[in-house]
Amino acid sequence: MENEIPPRCEIWASAPCPLPLMPEGLSLLVEKNEESNWLKTATATFQEWGLLMQSSMLNADEIAELRCLVDKAITETHQMISNFRPNIKLGQDVFSFKEIASRSQERFDLRLLETDAIRFVERHVMKRLDVAAPLEEVLGSVEGLDFDLSVVYSRPGAEYQGWHADGQHISGAMDAGWSRNGWKFDLASAYAVCLFIPLIDLNEEVGYTQFWPGTHRYRGLVGFGKVGEIAGSTYNGICNAGDAIWYDYRCLHRGMPNFSTVLRPVVQIIFKKSWYMEKRNYGTESVVPGNSGFA
Repeated sequence: MENEIPPRCEIWASAPCPLPLMPEGLSLLVEKNEESNWLKTATATFQEWGLLMQSSMLNADEIAELRCLVDKAITETHQMISNFRPNIKLGQDVFSFKEIASRSQERFDLRLLETDAIRFVERHVMKRLDVAAPLEEVLGSVEGLDFDLSVVYSRPGAEYQGWHADGQHISGAMDAGWSRNGWKFDLASAYAVCLFIPLIDLNEEVGYTQFWPGTHRYRGLVGFGKVGEIAGSTYNGICNAGDAIWYDYRCLHRGMPNFSTVLRPVVQIIFKKSWYMEKRNYGTESVVPGNSGFA
């Protein structure tokens, strides 16, 4: 037809697997409600999207107690680095020790191995029905699970973190493939689940973690994080202090900048099957030279 406008299309990416596009209005917040089948909804949401939100995991007193333990651990560890690794410029240098790692500017991941912190999790988190029940559905019996405890904190000036997954797909394990319902029938079960509990309110100024829901389904998406931004399929983990963000260890995410003047501490609890050992996110050498006794 004369003067007909030819069709146009835009190619965002060419990928070795489907690109999970987040439906408009997708809600990942699931609350425990005695009048609804919250456990079934929470489990299905997590299995499909690899991400789940809950409000008010900890109350104000519990947040304050945990914050004291975290602040103490951060202060002591920074002092230890100053004493034993004086050449390291905290906030600028990349490093990885048994106790703590820093992979980008002003961003740190500190293991919390003090008895008080572990007991806090056992007392205030593990015994909650809205923690134990979903974990059992996703990972199996809670009795057979281990957990690692750390605090991920970003100081003022922290920049955009690169897109990444904390854990890889296990060698030989199935991903969701090309089937529309592959996440239901083909995807290997999670071997580790991360629980974030922020100790301050997360917003655009102080920063938060941004996720690409559904990326836990496909091993081939590592390196494609930018596509999630272009496609408008990212989910901003903006929430209040004490809320909970659950994500599959295989899900792509990144930390956002801290434009504020305050520290952004987020407690991280990694629930995992007992056979899985975390080897990617920390080093093998202690901050204290010759300290081979550190677990």
